[in-house]
Amino acid sequence: MISSADPYTKKISHVAVTACLLPLCLVHGRAVTTVEGVGDVRTGLHAVQERLAKHHGTQCGFCTPGMVMSVYALLRNNPKPGMDDIMTAIEGNLCRCTGYRQILDGFRTFCGDNCYCAGKEQETQTKEGADMKVPSLTSKTYKGFDPTQEPIFPPDLLLDHDNYTRSVTFKKGQTKWVIASSLNEIIQLKSKYPAAPFIVGNTIIGNKRRAGSTYPMVISPGPLIEELTQVTTSDLGITIGCGVTMTQLSQELSNLMGVLPEYQTKTFAAIVKLVKQYASPQIRNMASLGGTIWRFSRKGDLVPLLVVCGATVTLIKQGGEREVVLDENFRKSAENSMTETEIAKHVFIPYTSKHKYCYAHKISQRRRNCLATVNSSFFFVMDATDTSHVSSLTIMFGGESLVGPLRFRDRTLDQRFLCDVLNLISANMTQEAGHREGDLNSAGFKGCLMATCFIRSFVSLCKETGNAKILEETTALGVPLTDASLLTSLSDGTFTSAQVFQPPPESQPDIDPIGRPLVHLSAFEQCSGEAVYTDDIPPVDGELSLAPVLSSRPHAKIISIDPSEALALRGVVRFVSHSDVPGTNGQILNPKEEVIFSTLVEAVGQPVGGIVAKDRQTALKAAKLVKVHYEDIQPALMTIQHAITHNSYLEPEPRVLTRGDADTALREAPRSLEGEFSIGGQDHFYMEPRACIAKPLERDGMELTLTTQAPNNVQMDVAHCLGIDANKVVCKLKRLGGAFGGKDTRHQFAMITAVAAYKVRKPVRLCLSRSDDTIMRGFRSPFLAKYRVGFDDQGRIQALDVTLYCDSGWSTDLSPFILGRAMLHFDSAYSLQHSRITGYLCKTNNPSNTSMRGFGLPQGMATMEHILSQVGLACGIPQRQVLEINLKSDGEAMYEGQTPLNMVVIRKCWQTCLEQSRYEERLQEIERFNESNRWKKQGIAITPMIYGTGFYDWTPMNQGAALVHIYTDGSVLVHHGGVEMGQGLHTKIIQIASRVLGLPVEKIHTTDTSTDRVPNTTSSAGSICTELCGGAVKNACETLLDRLKPFKDANSSGSWEQWIFAAYCAKVSLSATGFHKMEGIDWDWGTQKGKPFTYNTYGVGVSHVEIDCLTGEHRLLRTDLVLEIGKSINPALDIGQIEGGFIQAYGYYTIEQLKMSREGALLTEAPQTYKIPLASDIPAEFNVTLLREGMDNISTVYSSKAIGECSIVLAMSVLFAIKHAITSSRQDQGMMGPFTLNSPATVEEIRMACGGDRLIKYEQGSKDE
Repeated sequence: MISSADPYTKKISHVAVTACLLPLCLVHGRAVTTVEGVGDVRTGLHAVQERLAKHHGTQCGFCTPGMVMSVYALLRNNPKPGMDDIMTAIEGNLCRCTGYRQILDGFRTFCGDNCYCAGKEQETQTKEGADMKVPSLTSKTYKGFDPTQEPIFPPDLLLDHDNYTRSVTFKKGQTKWVIASSLNEIIQLKSKYPAAPFIVGNTIIGNKRRAGSTYPMVISPGPLIEELTQVTTSDLGITIGCGVTMTQLSQELSNLMGVLPEYQTKTFAAIVKLVKQYASPQIRNMASLGGTIWRFSRKGDLVPLLVVCGATVTLIKQGGEREVVLDENFRKSAENSMTETEIAKHVFIPYTSKHKYCYAHKISQRRRNCLATVNSSFFFVMDATDTSHVSSLTIMFGGESLVGPLRFRDRTLDQRFLCDVLNLISANMTQEAGHREGDLNSAGFKGCLMATCFIRSFVSLCKETGNAKILEETTALGVPLTDASLLTSLSDGTFTSAQVFQPPPESQPDIDPIGRPLVHLSAFEQCSGEAVYTDDIPPVDGELSLAPVLSSRPHAKIISIDPSEALALRGVVRFVSHSDVPGTNGQILNPKEEVIFSTLVEAVGQPVGGIVAKDRQTALKAAKLVKVHYEDIQPALMTIQHAITHNSYLEPEPRVLTRGDADTALREAPRSLEGEFSIGGQDHFYMEPRACIAKPLERDGMELTLTTQAPNNVQMDVAHCLGIDANKVVCKLKRLGGAFGGKDTRHQFAMITAVAAYKVRKPVRLCLSRSDDTIMRGFRSPFLAKYRVGFDDQGRIQALDVTLYCDSGWSTDLSPFILGRAMLHFDSAYSLQHSRITGYLCKTNNPSNTSMRGFGLPQGMATMEHILSQVGLACGIPQRQVLEINLKSDGEAMYEGQTPLNMVVIRKCWQTCLEQSRYEERLQEIERFNESNRWKKQGIAITPMIYGTGFYDWTPMNQGAALVHIYTDGSVLVHHGGVEMGQGLHTKIIQIASRVLGLPVEKIHTTDTSTDRVPNTTSSAGSICTELCGGAVKNACETLLDRLKPFKDANSSGSWEQWIFAAYCAKVSLSATGFHKMEGIDWDWGTQKGKPFTYNTYGVGVSHVEIDCLTGEHRLLRTDLVLEIGKSINPALDIGQIEGGFIQAYGYYTIEQLKMSREGALLTEAPQTYKIPLASDIPAEFNVTLLREGMDNISTVYSSKAIGECSIVLAMSVLFAIKHAITSSRQDQGMMGPFTLNSPATVEEIRMACGGDRLIKYEQGSKDE
């Protein structure tokens, strides 16, 4: 948070900013507050930190300090915010773990009357009309909030403002940064240093600097340069200084809108609307109006609007200033372009008159904080004496659609005019914009959006000018424009949630924590910024940095590598190549996957070397200077279809699962259909990038502190590539900032770091940039399914033949197991008596795809649901009915035939979810809504889930180990082989130890996961860490209790500490190892016999959505989840995992889209282009119910079940609710029967499924000027 004071008014302002873009130079004279300054564990947490922690708002914790600071800054400005204020405040904060619900619940306590009060026990309404007290997941009390007790603004900054407003120059190396004290000084500096960028917020240049651009000289304005920050009004309009931020711009215009007549502020209203959609509030607090002018990119949200409204900019340089019209020629010609010595001083925006109308629209992949797919602006000038006559119209499009300006003059306001405009837009879209490399959307889709934007502006104009009867005509477009849903926004609703679980029995002792919602052990440290992640560890003396050199071609021979230019850079120590690997240049799991690629690259992002340097900046700069010469090899296979065409597979024969006689049953089925279904990949998008610190030890040993889910595997691979025994390699970590499978097998980064440290004999650190981390890692595997299905008139499936194609990338990795899971779980809860599933591992020239939460289930089960959806549409049967008729009977096995299903549990989940979601009642409401609305449609869907637990693919992984120490003061230290990555593993482990030992959790501690404490660990994956590690801890604690029994018997009234000391004095070991294994897992693909899973987790989800048929946007209105997860060890953590998994998969099935260029480069490697859900995207109503225990008795640790991955699949309910809504739109157009909605259901997929160009038809031929 940045705080500043106006020296004249003494007013203090506080704003949240994006720290990674804000240089220290720009905070000169201002107060900086970080999360550490808000509160800490030792001296006391702030109310924001405490409430977030106590509401279980942290998991991995890497995003938590940012969440805290965004809301803290909000409270400093607005001590009693509304829920909308909180939603807006965290719009720029991403979380991949929690699903946001717990975060919002924590921050909600500051709204309204709750703001100053301590918390109270919650009452949750689980059914309409029936209040039911449920146990609260949160603490009954929390710290009150008193805004008068916040730290004051530093007095010296206020009193000595003259000193802080003087010109100051910062120097570092070859770079100077001048903070100028006057406009005159700025223009003098620009005259002397014309190439020096003029920076106000650093949001543009900052990104360029992070990408490697360097600037010897930088100029910025001081805080009190009035000419750049003042806002003045005249009779003609408003003049805004170019140093004004986007936030200030919105505030100033909003203030004017409250004072001036509405007709004068139509342009202002359009600007305020767009600014609300402009990036995030943190960026809006930094980005200046001048930055928009300097860049003047039509991809920017405001540029089209400034062009059409007739805005002008005053440019100033030494010797004078000039006013330039902001039109399409700005920055294109010498006359209208800014020269290098000029800066933008201020912008003038004219008022609108009574006969002028301005409209602006923005449509994006995600509704907030997202670059525009299409942004559009329309400026109408109507005849002052005839409101049905358009004197002029100026149109301009931006985003990915660079069309315009288009101009019309002297036209009658009618539907002929509407069609002419639409025709001209369509023609220009085809001729000028089209689809360019780097665009994420098709030309056809963008053309539909552009038409939509104009139609909505046209309709608004007709209504505002008293020409609404024009809209009643239906001949031109073929559809009525009077439908109210044409202009209404998607329903948002008020955020609500409910969590229902069974509390421990009243007879359970208070000291026993099992079944209680304990707060995540690290929550308070995460909220205070004190939780340490790998790259937080301070560097040791002599430590060096490593930057990888990555391949830029998808399929090529390496002809030569020349690092000479990089080695000449000061501070560079050496270049590391494949020849420096002392042992085997490859991984144990996949020998073809070299540590450093030597002669051939088969995907972009493969490491071909590394630069070791004195610091990270030098290493990154030098890595870009390494010259790699390639010879391309054809073909480069970039898609599944390419692989099929070229018969490119990783296994010689496909995998096949059969049941019954699919071919005969298909021939005999009364009805059949065939089709394809495509489901894309997904970026793990964990918050903490992968990092490693490698420290050489004596006798060629190596210690690695790193980010991994599999420390044992890294240990073995590092020993393998260094040519040493594993007992000389130690791998350790405290916690991960998220993983989701992306930190399991992809650990070349650690091996390269170890090789570099081995060669230079010094500690070496590698922290990957987000871009490098993403392109090196791989993703959730995309799938393509081709199917034939036979069924009867009731929708009952009689035969199915499906072929699954998995895009494995260039190497095997875990793809065989991902495909295997997809096949073994393909039937889900449905009966397939005659079926064949065939699976191919496609080899492409994409990065090797890898494990991700769900491990094949989200792809396989979604395909099955798609097929059932098609059957239902073909038969005209509602989705729920076709699913119910195909559910398995009780005791029927999963596809592999060995794991009987408890369908009683599934049906209980099903019925409970139907009741709690009010499914039938809401279905009727949706049908009425859809009948009344042409352009907005709602849909609802229900989907079941069955998740089999255990590592079937390599059964030795089904084991865990632990080491427990009791110290003579009675405290307990627990070591285990699992990795804490946000799932609350350490917390559950301590709860288990607490129950066994009968100790309060405060007496028990865990520390780093390390291979020298607990060896031969299993990868923390598959949602079974609690079972494996918890079982091992339980075993170790029981061993210790057995040893203590004689001393407890001898002194039954003694204390724990007395028993421990007596045992110590009797020379009894107070350390014990523990071991646990999951039995009975055995599966053979060759014979298709065995039991691949030990037990199943069950669940059902219902989701309700609303879509905009004209834009493809959607809103998730409500989700109800019901799961049977055994006896929860910690319901707060389990529900958090369920919600987080659901929202992650919601992103997967809807807004998250991976795009590759034709050359194999990832186009969506950064948050600017790859969009995950925001807090504002989660269901407006989000309810989770855990079925009461005892429904499915299993022999696990305290009868608990795996939960981390199961809820992923339930997000399919959103995908098929969207399809339900689209179905209504298609039926309005007479489009009946099955249709394919591929995943992800992006705005483009939804919009085009609603009919594409058919949705609105208009006559061809244009009359334009």
